[in-house]
Amino acid sequence: APSASDLLEAGSELPGDFEPIPVESQRYSSVIDLNQDGLISASEFTTARFAAALDASDPSLYFGEPLQVRLGLEFTF
Repeated sequence: APSASDLLEAGSELPGDFEPIPVESQRYSSVIDLNQDGLISASEFTTARFAAALDASDPSLYFGEPLQVRLGLEFTF
């Protein structure tokens, strides 16, 4: 899994021409608009990118349903 600093770095990368995203835009998502003011700010966009990077690096998402139990054995000689 990536380190916390790698995740923060991925989250903080904004496009050079980033402008706040209004509710009228096709790029707008109410899930990202944390204060529900109809505008996605740079800080909200950064938070969403961090959350996406965290989700993408979560190993539990790679192995099927979360209700499964995985057991492992380790042998040393």
